Amino acid sequence: MLGGLAESLINAQFSQLEEKEADDYGLVFLKREKFETQDAVSALKKLAGLGKTHSFFSSHPDPDKRAERLQAQLEGRALSIEQKQQSIIGRVKAFLENNFPSLYGLLKKWLPWLI
Repeated sequence: MLGGLAESLINAQFSQLEEKEADDYGLVFLKREKFETQDAVSALKKLAGLGKTHSFFSSHPDPDKRAERLQAQLEGRALSIEQKQQSIIGRVKAFLENNFPSLYGLLKKWLPWLI
């Protein structure tokens, strides 16, 4: 029973991450195609108004939180998931290059796709 509970929680959290990535992609698409990006925030707020409760076990994140997250991105107060990942990768590369230059050089030589 405990294993089933853990599996449900992990699957729900993974699904919620995918929804956030889809939100980010949707925002990029709207910007690229010159649509009104604020409509995405408005749509999520309307979904939130339907009154469904959300929990850690929900397959979708809370629409209110999704709307807040997109609004923060539009205002430049937050990064998308991809931007966060790139930022972390950049910091790790800089750390290795500055603190372990020989190791960084070897990694660049042996694993150029990684660095």
